[in-house]
Amino acid sequence: MFWRPQFKPLSIGLDLEGEGVRMLQLGIGPANELVALAAAYDATLSVRGDGAASVRELSVGLTHMLRQGRFIGKDVVVAMPREAVKHKSIRVPPMESQELGGAMEFEAKTLFDATPDTHVIDYVPMGQVRQAGEAKQEVLVAAAPRGAVDELVERLHHAGVRTVAVDFEPCVLYRTVERFVRRKDDEQEVHVILEVGLEGTSVLIGRGRELCFYRPLAIGTSQIWQAIARKLGIDKQDAQSLSVRLGSVPEDQIDSCDDVRQAVFDASRPIVDELAREVSLCLRYATVTFRGLRPLMVRLTGLGSDDFVVRDVLSRSLPIAVEPSRPIMNADLSRLRAAERSGNLSAWTIALGLALRDAPGGLAARMGVSRSGRASAPSTGIDPEQAIPAEIVPGPVQPEPASTSKPAPARVVGPSEVLSA
Repeated sequence: MFWRPQFKPLSIGLDLEGEGVRMLQLGIGPANELVALAAAYDATLSVRGDGAASVRELSVGLTHMLRQGRFIGKDVVVAMPREAVKHKSIRVPPMESQELGGAMEFEAKTLFDATPDTHVIDYVPMGQVRQAGEAKQEVLVAAAPRGAVDELVERLHHAGVRTVAVDFEPCVLYRTVERFVRRKDDEQEVHVILEVGLEGTSVLIGRGRELCFYRPLAIGTSQIWQAIARKLGIDKQDAQSLSVRLGSVPEDQIDSCDDVRQAVFDASRPIVDELAREVSLCLRYATVTFRGLRPLMVRLTGLGSDDFVVRDVLSRSLPIAVEPSRPIMNADLSRLRAAERSGNLSAWTIALGLALRDAPGGLAARMGVSRSGRASAPSTGIDPEQAIPAEIVPGPVQPEPASTSKPAPARVVGPSEVLSA
């Protein structure tokens, strides 16, 4: 008799961008539902900047996380650090996908002095626009130094995990809402994702399965916490804890005369005001550039989604509604421990996007618990009709229909392979 696992595990999403390290593994259940199999978070482990852990520390830390979360296998998907990737949106004449790859290599040489020998070059088609009465194709071209890609893959290899793909951040984020477009009307729905991270914010706007706009902003929660620390004369760690604690207070329990809360608001306000102005400019540009691209709401996610100043100022300043988004809750979280199902679930967005990379297109028919099981399932506050839309393919490969395609096997990415979404 052959033993078959109840869930088919996917590669582990390894998020190195935020504060600490997050690992998330998804699985496909017997009814083709999406299930979170394992998750682990280590706030003390870092691979970025001056706080970067040594190879030995990283190995010990990742091994502990793998055991702690009971992950299946050691295959991981990671994203290149945003500061290591040069990118720019350009407009080119419409052309076939077979020609677009060569054209982007030429553009990368002009824009970044990047060649296939020195850089990993990739691109994301971003839709049709009109310029001076002519049809143009907008494309996001990106290039990462091969040395940086090799170093990341090699370091993770020595830490005991196997990197099966290196991803590009905008594709990771948009995958969390784009993968599950299920109805024809969903293809016209406009999505705005505002991911407020530790060191920066990502603004993404797309329609259906198509990412149309991406802009990173150098404003993140780190700057907000530093401003609070200066205002109150405390260290950054205490400022972070204070901001998180105040953000978790229910609205009906807020005392309008709370001096500490008001001081935190006053310290954070100038930074968040600047963020709101930049996001407003992004929305205006996208609306003018892409005809008919009129979003109804902004999905606020990332570390900053739980910050009460970020929520309040953006809600008052932006011309459309702002709603906190926790895309991880579109998966069945019942197998995770209580610690992973509590706290700021929006902080798992990048890990979720990475973990979704190898998920089959057939998941468009399901999200989390099956429809038949939702009536008896405990309420999570999630609208069961919410669309979470289907994987984009940044290169010239066209996606196969979800109803007939089979999941492609995970491709092993060597140190000099292409950045892939």
